[in-house]
Amino acid sequence: MVLCYQRVRSQDLVLYGDWIDSVDVAKKRGDLRSAQRFYHNAFVRHPALVKHAFDCARIAWQLRDTGDASACVSRALDLGESGDVIAVDSVLGSFWLSPVAENVRGSWLTYKAMQLPELKAELERMFKEDQEIRMAIDWEKADAPDSLVRRTVWAPIEAVDSAHAARVVEVIREHGVPSVHQVGLIGNKMIFFAFIHAPDVKAVADHMLLLSGSVHRGGSPACWYAYVIDRLMVMTSKETMFGTTGYLDRSDGVMYFTPVVPQHVDLLREAMGVPRMSTGRNFY
Repeated sequence: MVLCYQRVRSQDLVLYGDWIDSVDVAKKRGDLRSAQRFYHNAFVRHPALVKHAFDCARIAWQLRDTGDASACVSRALDLGESGDVIAVDSVLGSFWLSPVAENVRGSWLTYKAMQLPELKAELERMFKEDQEIRMAIDWEKADAPDSLVRRTVWAPIEAVDSAHAARVVEVIREHGVPSVHQVGLIGNKMIFFAFIHAPDVKAVADHMLLLSGSVHRGGSPACWYAYVIDRLMVMTSKETMFGTTGYLDRSDGVMYFTPVVPQHVDLLREAMGVPRMSTGRNFY
């Protein structure tokens, strides 16, 4: 039996912890410019950290850097964050009401009109289920020599993955690939993760162009498309482009993970908004 999975490692938290510690150190010594730069580099390079665009904007607004404050808020809205939270923010509330935010407010009204709240809630529930069932994996059983023992772990996960993939195919048939503006960052993420975890390789291949189109239109972050590319490649060729996922072939007991061009994989990852392999696994 062949399985494909992404194992959660403790270094995920270490990686994020090291980065956020740098921000805290800069703040404690009163170096707001450095803190602003750390925040900016984080969310620009890695869309999963886009919530920190608001942190960057707060510092920029306090430093009277109105251009960067606007740019940071715009980036957050472009990636599906809500503009409603800005109006009630203790720092950014004054920015939101100021003339410099006029264009940003206009963008938010456009994005808000695109929202599909019921679908957003459904996809967020699906993503929660997707993550919880994986966080609860008993790896001793999952890696057991006895195939019957392994099946007690993987069969329920595969059932959930199949149901999610089928539902996402229905959603795409009805709405196309829902953008971050329609279903939020997590809802959009679930669309891609349904294919990353889909048992049916054909279903993944059949939707690659639609997923790619959403990325090119700015409706989805490129980083999650990188995961889907690797999922399709590793299941068909036992190699990856970006090194984001492993492929455990039960017939030979080998975990296939090797990128096609290992000498350039970090550059490829950064181009898609995925952290370098040298820093450990990412925080998605």
